[in-house]
Amino acid sequence: MSKSTICCDRAKNIKPVYRKLPLILGGEQSVSLDEPVKTINKHLDELEKDEKILSCSWHVGYLRHDCPEAGCGIVVIPSSHEYQNYANQVADELAKYVFDKRHEFHYTGTTASADDALKMALEFEGKPVFITDSGDNVTSGAMGSNTFILHQFLGVKELKKKVLFAAINDANTCHELLKLEVGSETEIDLGINIDELTKPAKLKVRVNYKGNQEGTHMYGEEGDYGPLVTVHVLQTNIDITITDNNHSFVEEHQIAACGVDWDDYDIIVVKQGYIHPEEKAKGKLCVMSLTDGATPQDTRLIKFKRIMRPMYPIDEI
Repeated sequence: MSKSTICCDRAKNIKPVYRKLPLILGGEQSVSLDEPVKTINKHLDELEKDEKILSCSWHVGYLRHDCPEAGCGIVVIPSSHEYQNYANQVADELAKYVFDKRHEFHYTGTTASADDALKMALEFEGKPVFITDSGDNVTSGAMGSNTFILHQFLGVKELKKKVLFAAINDANTCHELLKLEVGSETEIDLGINIDELTKPAKLKVRVNYKGNQEGTHMYGEEGDYGPLVTVHVLQTNIDITITDNNHSFVEEHQIAACGVDWDDYDIIVVKQGYIHPEEKAKGKLCVMSLTDGATPQDTRLIKFKRIMRPMYPIDEI
């Protein structure tokens, strides 16, 4: 009898087995192509070859939910109610297997403090360099409105490298710029000014491109993600794409939708955590800047109040 037949015949008698792990991880520390997640996934596949087991899962969870349920979880489903005790045994072993690897989890790729990431990008000889603004990671739910790295670059004396920001979310500024003709020059206050990280930058700019994100789907999905305007900051080497939402730019065609060619830039700043595949393949250097924001990557800096304790790596277990 196949597993699918067992599932259909006896589903009402099957009870999933759940184990909570005192382990809290971010996505940047649990990339499936990197260790130890790659090995853990292979181990799950091996466990599921057992006819007594219908399914084995390890759920990383979401890092920034301050609730008792936060953290990793193990789910083992027996193929029949008669294997319930066996599933409990497998769940215990699997929970230990994952937790014993807690010291192996690490950031995928090159990671540096915000100041060091800037220094690395400026000193690197090849191009392009991708800097990911990890504290403002829109693929993890951030607004994409932080101007912190922009202020970093504006503070660089004699910036010789050509820089693109793709993108900064500021709906009011985006729609005001859409009223202007391409080639127009104006002054803007870029930044939504809700905290120190989004404080405005007063810029004199030229409108280089007006368009929309209709072609900027990710991973094959389609959709119109709204308008965008790309401006050049006068008397600098900085170009900025400004949007009215927090859509991410992770593939080449999305950068092209900004009206630019990524080969023209030495440094490209994107609102992500870990770098996505096309940009990773293109970048001669990719560095995750450990910026502050809605999606901080250093778990120990998040002020949790309601999570289960002890919890690694907040607590040493």
